[in-house]
Amino acid sequence: MDSVVLGVPSWVLVVATAAVVLLTGAAVLVHDSRRASAPAGAAQAAVRHATLTAVVALLPLGAVPAVAVAGVLRSWRLPVGHVLVAVPSACLAVFLLLHAVGESTWPRPSGAVREASLTHRTVADVAPAALRHLAWSWAGLLVASCTAFALVADGPRTVARLTGGTEAFVAAPFPGWLWGLPAVSSGLAAGALAVLVLRLVAARPAVPGVTAAWDMWLRRRVARRVLRATQLVLGLTTALVLQVAGSALERLGLGAGYGGWTAALSTPHVVAGRVLLTAALVVLATSVVAALWPARDRVPDAVPGRVVDAAPDGVPA
Repeated sequence: MDSVVLGVPSWVLVVATAAVVLLTGAAVLVHDSRRASAPAGAAQAAVRHATLTAVVALLPLGAVPAVAVAGVLRSWRLPVGHVLVAVPSACLAVFLLLHAVGESTWPRPSGAVREASLTHRTVADVAPAALRHLAWSWAGLLVASCTAFALVADGPRTVARLTGGTEAFVAAPFPGWLWGLPAVSSGLAAGALAVLVLRLVAARPAVPGVTAAWDMWLRRRVARRVLRATQLVLGLTTALVLQVAGSALERLGLGAGYGGWTAALSTPHVVAGRVLLTAALVVLATSVVAALWPARDRVPDAVPGRVVDAAPDGVPA
């Protein structure tokens, strides 16, 4: 039976969490698009298309906080850990696929006379460097940590230490290969999709009738949203793996087992566990701050000769 928290069924809290995240993100995106400097015609259509794509792509990301709340309440039968660790990356993959569809259906020039600006652009041109480096850093840390934990693990999901000549103390769950394989494979697959979407953003036709600077501003705006979500989910996955490993190593060092069985204190294991728990908090906080930190680009107006300040773009999508 579903539990009740403060008189409210837990499923209501889970659904409400997802709804609040989605509605807040959609409201910020729509409000921000209305403040963008865009003349009538193709520029306004481009802003509307980018906003609609971002709003629709938010839908799968709403599942991430909902699953987190369900895990905290411990009232839902969630998938086992090695499946759950791949859920954020799976939601990110759907988010990126929706963005890819949006980039592939970009409004084309129309009318009797059509124009198209042919300029070679790369991912580095459209994607903010800081967010790119942060996303790759989380991906690298995820691969490195999962590889190290798989080598240290005593089994697919356990870690152990000898407490005597033939006795061993075991702690679980621990992100051995049973956790590491789905975490790394799903994370890298989502990262590859992010690169594909950024290539689509760089390669799509320019918006007709606007300056090259305004067109580049819109591309960077879309690329920033893609990278915010990518680094956030990769950071959350990395933090989850570090937290599980840190908790297991701390319990292993403290020697407190089930059924009242205890073992001698192992200070190195306790210190290693707490270092990993601290690292998990740092990764989590950094990824969340990077996703929400407002960016103020100077938006070149589509009409040459005017420059206006951009509205803060602090959207997590």
